[in-house]
Amino acid sequence: MVEMLDSVEGAKAKGRGFSERVSQLRDSGSLPGHIACMMQTVNSLRNLCIYEGHILDRNELRVSESAWAVVKEWWKDQS
Repeated sequence: MVEMLDSVEGAKAKGRGFSERVSQLRDSGSLPGHIACMMQTVNSLRNLCIYEGHILDRNELRVSESAWAVVKEWWKDQS
């Protein structure tokens, strides 16, 4: 997703975190709101797993997979 944001945003991203970038791109209209929400969902669940050792249950995994599918479909349409 970082590469997606880099492509949308260009070289302006230095020093800013993922969530901040997503929010700013959404607020500027460069990233559709529903895609920003899906990206934040995937990133939040990833962070929960990586930094807190959480193991996604069946429903959480479904949410993550579905959110990622929405982002991938949007990205495919951008190309």
